[in-house]
Amino acid sequence: DDYSASTEISTKMPGMSTEAAMDSTNRLTAIAKDMGVAPAEMIKNFTAAGPALAKFGDQGVEVFADLAAAAKATGIATERLLDITSGFDTFEGAAKQVGSLNAILGGDYLNSMEMITETDPTARLQQMKSAIDAAGMSFDSMSYYERIALQEAMGLKDVGELAMLMSGDLDQFGSSTQQSAEELIAQQEAAKEAMDMMTELKAILADN
Repeated sequence: DDYSASTEISTKMPGMSTEAAMDSTNRLTAIAKDMGVAPAEMIKNFTAAGPALAKFGDQGVEVFADLAAAAKATGIATERLLDITSGFDTFEGAAKQVGSLNAILGGDYLNSMEMITETDPTARLQQMKSAIDAAGMSFDSMSYYERIALQEAMGLKDVGELAMLMSGDLDQFGSSTQQSAEELIAQQEAAKEAMDMMTELKAILADN
């Protein structure tokens, strides 16, 4: 059921045929295996995030793959990561968040135009995390009120999410996409071989 729902969501993304949608779902399965995540869980999360991913068009699967890696690294669900970064989707929202973050960090570490131009959620997360690192701040070095202020400025629901985001290595699974693509090619070739064998078997059975 989840596989079917995932494929259906992919077909609703511009320019994606049914065959391409099925390939995308298979690719998510390969990525899940590569990251050590249950494929069923990966596909279920993709289905749940479908409505939010629709705005990325035919790049929706790529965006989700990167988000899944970030979710694995931080422990924050993909849907929450989408919510956190959606605050930069408008000029007003981006200006407000960037202004608050720069004030807390003590410098012009983020640019509102760059944040709104960068539509990839994972890249936005990386920019925020890089800004905090560049400011020389860490979760352990922050005061009680600095943690609360930064949590609110980043659009996080609590300080716990801040700790998870700052402790995660967002580049940890950076090669997962390419590795999974290679794994998917091998998977498709194996499926083709199995199909050829099945065709031969059917021919033999028909003769008999």
